[in-house]
Amino acid sequence: MTMLDTIRTSHRPKPSIQAMTRRLLARGLAFLASVHQRRRMRHQLLDLTDDQLRDLGITRDEALRAADRLRWRGDWT
Repeated sequence: MTMLDTIRTSHRPKPSIQAMTRRLLARGLAFLASVHQRRRMRHQLLDLTDDQLRDLGITRDEALRAADRLRWRGDWT
């Protein structure tokens, strides 16, 4: 393989604006889906009994603090 062949095979065309927009939109939607899933899981913790929480290795107080994160952190983490 010559140097010219290497340059030709390593050059990639730039993605189109539409492709970049689709990729950005997909990443944004994936982020929102993960935020929603974490929010839903924290709310589900409140519905568990103390025995079920103990099986998970957390206390009622820890579950309440996790659910409280929704309000003061905006559920971003």
